Amino acid sequence: MKNKAFTLLELLVVIAIIGILATIVLVSLQGARRRAQDSAIVSEMSQIRTAAEMHRIDTGSYDDLMANEEVVTLVESIEAVIGVNEVIYSIGDGEYCIAAPTVVDDEFHCIDSSGSAGRVTGGCDTEDHTCFDTP
Repeated sequence: MKNKAFTLLELLVVIAIIGILATIVLVSLQGARRRAQDSAIVSEMSQIRTAAEMHRIDTGSYDDLMANEEVVTLVESIEAVIGVNEVIYSIGDGEYCIAAPTVVDDEFHCIDSSGSAGRVTGGCDTEDHTCFDTP
């Protein structure tokens, strides 16, 4: 009667293959997690834009926008996603600009009072309160 057990070599090969597959899956999930975090930031920035416009309608200006409870909560939420306090904002002269760093690259998600929204390389211009790309 033949012994139908696995050899040690066969078990080690199977364990090695499982380890390689697990590594591939974990790397893929990390990329998906970072893209999901970026999507969350874009959503929060859109909500900030809405809150900013509602604030302007209520108060007549953007000047004390960062005192608005809803805006502060959304900014804190973004900072929790990115893990650091790096949301940049510039407010004045009836205008605003708010930029948050992306999770996947060295760019910013940026919104401003002129209606601009999207990814930029520079962030907020502190003089004219608009989003800008670095040259």
